[in-house]
Amino acid sequence: MATVIVNKRQYDNADCKLTVFGAEEDEFKDASYSYERDHTYNKSAGGISSYSVGGIKDMKCSITLYMTAVQRIKKIAKANGVTDITLLAPFDMAFNYVNEELDEVTDIITGKFQSDGKEVNGEGGLAMKYDLFVTGIQLDV
Repeated sequence: MATVIVNKRQYDNADCKLTVFGAEEDEFKDASYSYERDHTYNKSAGGISSYSVGGIKDMKCSITLYMTAVQRIKKIAKANGVTDITLLAPFDMAFNYVNEELDEVTDIITGKFQSDGKEVNGEGGLAMKYDLFVTGIQLDV
């Protein structure tokens, strides 16, 4: 069962799906993504009088993929002439899940791998957590 955390709210659902490079990927363990918007206090002689809201200053996404998913992504990369997944251009990942109100939700994260590697243990389901370089987050599309 996959877990998705959106802005620190967790959704556990067997219907949680990830689409990468146009193909549904069910070999992911969990994902977490969020963004922060810049806020500034407007101060006056009497203290804080109001605040200003600026642009998005920080976007984050991490995803834990099972090695079978990583191998499929690497095959797609090699088919496009890229031998290192950290050199892939930013790509869209669509996360579909059902929220607590039973509404179907789709979030689209645009990002790229910042690292590559493997985590090997004796538990069988080999998985690796990847922190992505995020160029866009669209919630509730």
